[in-house]
Amino acid sequence: MMLTPFPAECCVLVVEDEPVQALDLASMLAGFGCAVIGPADSVREALQLLGRRRPSFALFDASLPVASLVPLADTLARLEVPFAVLATGLEHRALDRLSVLREAPRLTKPFSLGDLHQAASVLHQIDLCSKIAATDRRISEGRMRLAQQIRLIERLEAAGTHTVLANSLLHEIARTLKIMRASRAILRQQLEAYGT
Repeated sequence: MMLTPFPAECCVLVVEDEPVQALDLASMLAGFGCAVIGPADSVREALQLLGRRRPSFALFDASLPVASLVPLADTLARLEVPFAVLATGLEHRALDRLSVLREAPRLTKPFSLGDLHQAASVLHQIDLCSKIAATDRRISEGRMRLAQQIRLIERLEAAGTHTVLANSLLHEIARTLKIMRASRAILRQQLEAYGT
């Protein structure tokens, strides 16, 4: 089975307390080209890892203590990290009782390599769309700052004031906008690789 590789920037947080399953899952994801953060064997360890690096998406096991799943899901949501829950058929009912996990995507165990790749692809696409939207917001804010800076320079020049510093700031804002547009183009290319 030929599966499309993920871009090198894609990384995934794996939270699984069963060592063999954790290594198997990490190995499959690495085979897709994803960098794996962890695997963490507890929510506490996962939260520590999240403090060091934001993953593209996360996969965590539903068999972890239920009381710890909510803080993990809340933290991932706050960081805007898409996630899916790995669950057996029996665990689905328990997850439905937790509002933060009721609508979360689920990957039912045992799952195939194709199922995992499909779920990971969907989560990665969600992350890319989120990053594009955030970049668009920053570009819009940068354009507003650029327009304000241009108006300031015009007022300074009309008053006969030296504008070297204002011009320098204008060029820095323009350079930053150019970098953000290039970053957005890269994210867009990665998203288009999924055929969307």
